[in-house]
This record gives sequence, C-alpha cells and structure tokens, in this order.
Amino acid sequence: MDQSAVLDNESDMTSNLLFHPYENVLIVTDDFDGISVWNFEAGKKEKSFSNCNQDESRMTCVDWLNDRILAVGCDDGTVRLWDNVIIHGSGDKSVKLASAFFAAPDMNAGLRGSGLVMEYQATNRSLICAGNSSLVRVWDVAAEQLSGQFLTGSDVCVTCLTTAYDNTVGEV
Repeated sequence: MDQSAVLDNESDMTSNLLFHPYENVLIVTDDFDGISVWNFEAGKKEKSFSNCNQDESRMTCVDWLNDRILAVGCDDGTVRLWDNVIIHGSGDKSVKLASAFFAAPDMNAGLRGSGLVMEYQATNRSLICAGNSSLVRVWDVAAEQLSGQFLTGSDVCVTCLTTAYDNTVGEV
C-alpha cells in the first residue's frame, strides 16, 4: 500500500476524522473549533470554517445526516448542523449553519470524559445523543425537537453509540 497524500491540517491536534460514505471527502476537526474539508484523493484542502464554539468547548463528535448535512457535537452539549459542506458544480460554496441546539443541556464544557457522542438514524430522522450525562436523548431532526429520553443507569459517561432499526418490530 502506497501513501497517496499528506494532509497537513495546520493545527496542534486533530480531534475527529470522518469520511463521507461515497464522496472523496474527509472531515477533520481540530482541538478547538476549526473544521477542514479535504479531498483526500487529490490531497487538497477544499475549505475550512469555524464551528463557533464557546470558550473552552471542544468538538467531540461528527456525523453525516443523510450524506449531506454535517452534524458537529461539542462537550458543552451543543450540536450544530452545517449545510453546503460539499458542493457540486459551480453553486454557492459558502458553508451555512442550518440549525443549532443544545442536545444535552446538562453537560459542561471542559470536563474530562467523552463529551457529547451521537448517532444518526436515517430511517426515522433521529439523532441520538449521550456522553457526559446521565441521559440518552433522542432528537427528531426534521421537527427540531426532543422526542424521547431515558436514564443510562450508570455513573460513567457514554463513550460510544450505535443504533439498529428493524421494520418488523420498529425502533430497537
């Protein structure tokens, strides 16, 4: 296997990496609020922008919503949804903030632990959020409202989430 590119993010630390499921795009977040969009096949940074974090907040998770919207979660419990991260053709190339909300309002920035972790379930357009909180919250992304929450039953933070959908039973 040969090295195809070196992607210099010009940052002290990289905190998250996220490949797009079918585009030649790699999202790189730094240790504060910088987000870079790379064409990894060409080895070229396409754009970079700020997540507009509050002081001492760090980005702890990134995910694609329907392969178009970039969701960025922070350890202060906020989620920002970014549109126009990937542009095809000669359209408007500026990244746009589509929505922002407190997915876990009981979280505090700067605490040790996982921060916010999230998983998008495309079948019912739900964003499941947990982390340094005693609750797992389910957000209806289309309605932009909380659709459910439950206690984790644990004193430690949630570090990873995954979901499954079974159409014979419903949500699992």
